[in-house]
Amino acid sequence: MSKLVKGIEKSLQKFDADSNPKVLLPNDDPLESGDENELGNRVRELRIGRGLTIRELATKSSISVNTLSLIENGKTSPSVNTLHQIASALHYSITKFFENPKDEQDVIFSKANNRPNTPLQHATLEFLCPDLAGNMLEAVVISIPPNSSSGRIPIVHLGYELVYCLQGKILYSVENDHFLLEKGDSLAFIATKSHQWQNMDQETSQYLLVMASRSEDETNILSAHHQDNYLSL
Repeated sequence: MSKLVKGIEKSLQKFDADSNPKVLLPNDDPLESGDENELGNRVRELRIGRGLTIRELATKSSISVNTLSLIENGKTSPSVNTLHQIASALHYSITKFFENPKDEQDVIFSKANNRPNTPLQHATLEFLCPDLAGNMLEAVVISIPPNSSSGRIPIVHLGYELVYCLQGKILYSVENDHFLLEKGDSLAFIATKSHQWQNMDQETSQYLLVMASRSEDETNILSAHHQDNYLSL
């Protein structure tokens, strides 16, 4: 798997005391520079693979042609929000941009201290099933520091999400419903419902995120966010 983005959106939020918490987030930060050329080439490759012109992708993603051109040519480093918009338009998960094409495997075993992981600026991702044949399942252990969130714009993508809290407290918002997950709690939902998350603990929280697509969706999607709004992700 190639280098993942070395930055993830940083945001501070407040939790209202009432039963309808609101997430207050600043504008999303751009990804750190360094892998723009590699990322841009991957975006272009996936766009062409979908048979889309850059103008058609601009229309589907609501991102300007000029911005897409800058991204594909490695002239700018997009935010995770922007990557999620592009991924959604291409019917892929955001992690698709960072995969290094290689032979798929039918069985994947990874030791706890020797699995693919990517330390980001404000999170750490551990990949549980990279390169699994079929690309219909993604599983990632995500560790997030205090006062961090998925970002300002809600995540929406095809498929399903399962969230299992491993430690800490994580607020997941699915449309107008809000769920505070603590250790051992889980949440599953259809990912076409807009969703966001934020760490409500004063220490690092950690959760297992599983994303899956339906077999009939496979030609159009892997699964996304971890939104960035994530990962998806």
